[in-house]
Amino acid sequence: MNDFIIGHIRTWVPMVVGFGVTWLARNLNVVIDETTSAELTMFVSTAVSGAYYLAVRIAAEKVPVLGVLLGYNQKPAYLEAAN
Repeated sequence: MNDFIIGHIRTWVPMVVGFGVTWLARNLNVVIDETTSAELTMFVSTAVSGAYYLAVRIAAEKVPVLGVLLGYNQKPAYLEAAN
């Protein structure tokens, strides 16, 4: 699989996890008022996605097989641009 696809998989999987966690919280009847609902949902989704990515990257440094939790175990290898 090429590095472009691998990079996108490893970017989108944490976002999907963040969405899933916020969706689950909503369906578990976690109630917030209407005026802050959209902003809080965006913040929590972003924070959960970022925290998930960071936690998996740190864990994968110690146990490489955990890299699969980003959707693909292999890190993309980008080439240096020629100047």
